[in-house]
Amino acid sequence: MGVSVLLPREWWKLSALWLLNLKDRTPRARRALVGHSVRIALVGLSCGLAALSLTLAIVSGFEWKLSEYVATTGGDMLHQNPWMNFEGLKARAALAPEEGVEGVEVFWAAPALVVGAEGGRGVTLEAARRYPSVRAFLDSDSTTSLTTESTIGVELGRALADTLKADVGSSLRLLVPGVMKGSLAAHVTAIRQLGIYDLESRWMKVDEAELRTLLKSKDPEAFANRPGDAHGLRYFLSETYHQPHSTRQLEAWQTSYREKLNAAEDTTLHEPLLKSWLEQRQNLFGSIGLDKLVLTVILGLLCLVAGLNVAAALVVLFLERDREIAVLRAVGLSRGQLLGWILIQGTLMGLASALGALVLARVFGVILQHLPIAELPSEVYNLSHIPLKFVWAEQLAVFAFGIAASLGLSFVLGTSLVKGSFLDTLRHRK
Repeated sequence: MGVSVLLPREWWKLSALWLLNLKDRTPRARRALVGHSVRIALVGLSCGLAALSLTLAIVSGFEWKLSEYVATTGGDMLHQNPWMNFEGLKARAALAPEEGVEGVEVFWAAPALVVGAEGGRGVTLEAARRYPSVRAFLDSDSTTSLTTESTIGVELGRALADTLKADVGSSLRLLVPGVMKGSLAAHVTAIRQLGIYDLESRWMKVDEAELRTLLKSKDPEAFANRPGDAHGLRYFLSETYHQPHSTRQLEAWQTSYREKLNAAEDTTLHEPLLKSWLEQRQNLFGSIGLDKLVLTVILGLLCLVAGLNVAAALVVLFLERDREIAVLRAVGLSRGQLLGWILIQGTLMGLASALGALVLARVFGVILQHLPIAELPSEVYNLSHIPLKFVWAEQLAVFAFGIAASLGLSFVLGTSLVKGSFLDTLRHRK
C-alpha cells in the first residue's frame, strides 16, 4: 500500500507502533535513550497535570464546603425585612416559588452576652423557627408558644463552645440588652461545626418559640413593646441549588420570587432585599475564585514547561529514525503527512500523560487527606480539614489541556522538523 493512500486509522497505528514498539523499531544501542526520553516526558507532564488537577480539587473543595455551610446556616435565599409581625412575613412567603424548597425559617437576631463557667463573650443571638415547607408556615399559628420550660436550650458554634469551655448539657447565662431585662438560664443542646470561623466564634441559636415563652413570662412589658415578631425569612432549597459551579437554577428561583413580590398590589412588598448564599458571602467566594484563577494560570504555565519534555522526546524519536522517515519521504510521504505523524505521536503522549495525571491526582488526594498537614487552623482557613472536590468539568478541562499542550508543542516542533531535506539524510546516513 502506498504512503499516499494510508487511511487515518493506519497513521494512528503506525504512530503507536513507532512510539511504543521500541524493541523492534530501535537499535539496541539507542533503545535506552529513546525509551528514557519517552518515559521522562510522560512522567513530567503527568506530574504537572496532576498538580493542577489536585490544586483545583482542593480549591473547589473549599468552595463546595463553604457554600454548603453558608446555605445550610444562612439559607439558600435570605429575605430581610424591617421588624414585622408573622402575618406580614406570611404575605411574603406566599409569593415564594415552592419548587425546591425544603424548609422555611423565620428569624430575628440581636447582640447578646453569654456567660459560662470559664467567662463570657459577646455573641450574635439568633432566634429562629423552622417549618418544613412554605405551606406549613402559611398554615401555622405562629404566635403559639410551645414550651413552659424555665431554661432555654441553645446551639453554639464550635469555636464559641471552645472559648466558653462548654459541652452539650453545660449551663450558661444569657443577657439580651434591649430585648429583656435581667438574664436567662440556658443549657447547651448542640454544638455545630459551621466551617466559617468568624461566624462560628460568635454564633448562638435558640428556638424562637421557647424564647417567646420566657420573654412573656419574665418581662411581659418588654415583650409587648417589641417592634415585631421577626425581621427575616430564610428559604432552604435542595442540594442542587447550592453548588458553586451551577448557580443558574438559584438565580432563576431568586428572579421568579423578586418578580412576584414586585408585581404584588401591596407596595410594601416591592423592592425586596434578597440575598442568595453566594451574595451573603460574596467577598469570601470572590477571593477564593481569584485565588483559583491565579493558581490555575501558574500551574498551567508549569505544565507547559513540563510539556517541553514531550517535544524533546519527539526530537529524539525523529532523529533516531530519520533514515526510515527519509525513505518514506522518498516513496511519497508529503510534509503535511509527516507533520500529521508527529502530531499523532504528540497526541498519544498527551493522552497517556493526561490519563496518568487524573489517576495520580486521585491517589495523591487520598494520601494527602490522611497526612497531618491536612489538619488546618480553622481561624485562618475557615475549615479544619483540607476538603477535596473533583469537579467533573474542571477535571475534563485539565485532561483536555494536557492533550492540547502536548499537541501544540508537537505542532511547533513538527513545523521545524519537516522542513529538512530527506535527500541529505539518505546521502549521509547508512
